[in-house]
Amino acid sequence: MYHEIPIDQPHQSGKTSILQVIFEQRNQFETISLESTTEIVPYNMYGGITVYDLPSQSYEEAYQNPELFSLLGLNTTIVFVLDIQVFHY
Repeated sequence: MYHEIPIDQPHQSGKTSILQVIFEQRNQFETISLESTTEIVPYNMYGGITVYDLPSQSYEEAYQNPELFSLLGLNTTIVFVLDIQVFHY
């Protein structure tokens, strides 16, 4: 069961920033003020591996998406990015 994150808590953990720095060679400081991810964004790696940036929604119903189920297969790894910073930008 997913729970709603309180409004006074940080809502961005940096998943998109990490992916853009790695796959698009963007400067890390250019990604500080990115908008939240609102749709599934694929990043293609060498060797046929694709990484998907998913919106960080917190409701269980949001993850009952048929498009999401089609992305998940036998060879799936889920990586969670947690923001433990004290500073807010």
